[in-house]
Amino acid sequence: MHGKASRIRHDGTGLFAGLPNPFPAARYHSLVISRSRLPAELRVTASAEDGEIMAVEHARHPVIGLQFHPESVLTEYGYVLLDRFLHGEPRASRTCRTTRTRSRRLQPSWCGDHRVRAHDHGCTWSNQLRAMGVEWGEEEIVIKPFLETTTFKNLEASRVAVVNLTDDVMVFAQGAIANAQFPAVPAAVVHGVVLEAACSWRRWKCAPGPDPTSRADRDARGAPRRAARVPGFNRARDAVLEAAILATRTHLLPAEQIRADFARLQVIVDKTAGPREREAMALLTEYVRAAREAAHA
Repeated sequence: MHGKASRIRHDGTGLFAGLPNPFPAARYHSLVISRSRLPAELRVTASAEDGEIMAVEHARHPVIGLQFHPESVLTEYGYVLLDRFLHGEPRASRTCRTTRTRSRRLQPSWCGDHRVRAHDHGCTWSNQLRAMGVEWGEEEIVIKPFLETTTFKNLEASRVAVVNLTDDVMVFAQGAIANAQFPAVPAAVVHGVVLEAACSWRRWKCAPGPDPTSRADRDARGAPRRAARVPGFNRARDAVLEAAILATRTHLLPAEQIRADFARLQVIVDKTAGPREREAMALLTEYVRAAREAAHA
């Protein structure tokens, strides 16, 4: 079996917790594990559709073996698996401290905060994704939600989040006009999710900040970046991102201003965009048109 993808079924525990079942993975191997000769200390945690063993776990020690290749482009969620191999266990040394770095970049990102509900038997968690500009430094990331937002309240209560960096403009377009849900998998260390569309992501823990005014700085030392691919914005993606922001302000800005700005941005999209950007721009244009008609109804 060389260079082919198989559907992998797993037991949903440990390394595979929260992943789709089955999922495709790349196989490059000539040898197999014999089930009849499998030592009692090893437990099968995943198998291929032909019955071959794809993953084993030691009963007592933190030792896991994979037959398939998580690093291959044919393996979906491969980078999630690699991230869990490297950082699957929380470490006390990774607790955050507030720092100041010389270099920060404002990145269009998705903050995966979560709502905490207390009840008699403990707490339950429900993930929530919100788009925002995040100051993304090498050692520190800063989230600045408005004080009256649910995002701020969730971060105040939970003190943790996962920050996803993506260049998929359709994610921003859909998120701007609706409470959309996107394909994601659970983060390994803190409560939160990693978007399938994420170029990279970092877990975040809140550090004390200054007294807030209308916006709150929430600083934290971010964990090392997990990279799935290199992000890239161009003129078309920038135009769609600007249009997504405008779509959230139809109740604040004059209709003529929004119409003129969309016309300007549409020229850029028509000249430079690919299919994904054109689809996102069309979605936003239709939303703004419908909002304008509803306002005059």
